[in-house]
Amino acid sequence: MGKEGAAVNTHLKTGEETTVASGEDLCNAHVGFDRMDGRYLFIQQNRGQRMGPNGRIETTDPTLGATLFVVSRDGRERIELPIARPLFTGSITGHEAWIKGQPEILYSAGGSINPDPNDKRKGNVFVIRLGEKAPRLIIDDPITHGHVSTSACGRFWVNDRWDPQGIYIAVGSIQTGRWRNLCQVGSRILKDEI
Repeated sequence: MGKEGAAVNTHLKTGEETTVASGEDLCNAHVGFDRMDGRYLFIQQNRGQRMGPNGRIETTDPTLGATLFVVSRDGRERIELPIARPLFTGSITGHEAWIKGQPEILYSAGGSINPDPNDKRKGNVFVIRLGEKAPRLIIDDPITHGHVSTSACGRFWVNDRWDPQGIYIAVGSIQTGRWRNLCQVGSRILKDEI
């Protein structure tokens, strides 16, 4: 959905492109329009990373970690979200999702709010509402969750859960936080990836 290092909005009828955000750390932007009226887009900012000359993402500063910000469709308004380092021990995992009809984004991240330095939790799923000072924890699991998606009705989420024994598809309620593994997908994560 864009040029290297830029998030670009392309008008489907005219083909006109508008750059809504740019920077070398937008090398894997995962842009997503809101599910209200399409006025806002979230953009994944891979802080401390850039696209290398070989076309692969390179890490330049591993202490920064990925985060999200929101921009208006025309790129004039930018909203920072309090969802990653330094507030958390980890960073977002990527592939976030808007919740239908709400100014809210569901995402997964490592670590926790106001973390203890010894906190090694990795499997948190959160919701951040535009304008809020902190996200709301949906689930806390010692196993990493990633690639979140939300249902068309806005009540449920689904993602992949990266258990060292195998990858599972997990499903849960945004309102109650109740969730469970739905099925194992028949693949696994290499030990150095989690």
